[in-house]
Amino acid sequence: MAKKPAAPVTPFPAEGLHRSGTLVWVPLKHEWRELTSKPEEEVRQEFVRHLHLKLGYDLAQMGQELRTQSGTKSVRADIVVWGSADDKANAASPKIVVECKAESVSLNLKDYYQGESYARSMGAEFFVAHNRRFTEPFEVVPAAPGQFKSVARIPAASDWGDAKIIKEIKEAQRAFNRTEFTRLLQTSHDIIRDVHKKDPTAAFDAISKVLFIKMFVERSGLHGTFTTEYLDSYKKYRILTNMTIHQALFDETKNFYRADNLFTEKDTLDISEATFRRIVKRYKPSTSQRLATTSRALPLKSSLARPFAASWASSSRPGPSWISWSKCSTRAKGSLSAIRRQAPAAS
Repeated sequence: MAKKPAAPVTPFPAEGLHRSGTLVWVPLKHEWRELTSKPEEEVRQEFVRHLHLKLGYDLAQMGQELRTQSGTKSVRADIVVWGSADDKANAASPKIVVECKAESVSLNLKDYYQGESYARSMGAEFFVAHNRRFTEPFEVVPAAPGQFKSVARIPAASDWGDAKIIKEIKEAQRAFNRTEFTRLLQTSHDIIRDVHKKDPTAAFDAISKVLFIKMFVERSGLHGTFTTEYLDSYKKYRILTNMTIHQALFDETKNFYRADNLFTEKDTLDISEATFRRIVKRYKPSTSQRLATTSRALPLKSSLARPFAASWASSSRPGPSWISWSKCSTRAKGSLSAIRRQAPAAS
């Protein structure tokens, strides 16, 4: 067996993970691991990096593959996060339990119940199901085994010092409301038509692209929530280019959904940055929830022009075109279901 390389100086490099051939560095275990037979390890280490560098958790307050009891079985929780390193050292209850799957493995209801069981057995308040494509955070409902509630985001390390913030995170959940969703579409449509004088089809083409950017930003779980504050942060830290923020985000979105063939390489988001910001201001962070799907097509992706609904047509407001549900991959279906079931409110 070939000798493994020496341990790196830092737990993570400036970008990505420490690698050596097919090996990846696992800082919480202080060892190199082979990825060939365990592709989920890469996903797990990327999430540890996210917890550490983006959410502010110290490695000393995290653990990996820790034993816990789920029913009558002894199982291992992928990532466990405590409120502090002292809490971990004193065997206090952790705050968050994370279950990771390989990118090729879709998250389903069974995974959520598994995560809830692991988190509850350890006394954690939250659990997260993650497979790189999607990150689904949940609150463990106290004193109600098997019960969990989708939440808007994962608490950051700094949030735990403020009970009010944690309470807000637990309560920041919105159920899908068709009236609100329709109002949001109409408001966005009016902004684009008023500013850019686009015809209805072109206006809804732009709206659909903005909604997909929102899904990419929030459902990938590694970016934050789709707000003007996020845009300011994105602009500050991205590598300087001549590309506008909304076009750069749309290009990232196209790449994220590349396997679904929803966009072409030539597709652009043909609106101004000011218009994009106006639309984003109308959005509030939405909670992704993929516990159920629908057999109906969804009024989002353009380029397959057909009327949205009779009500739109009769009011001379041609709506967004249909995307065929049967032609969507599982990945796209999850995202589209989330938007249909969990629409943001107009502010």
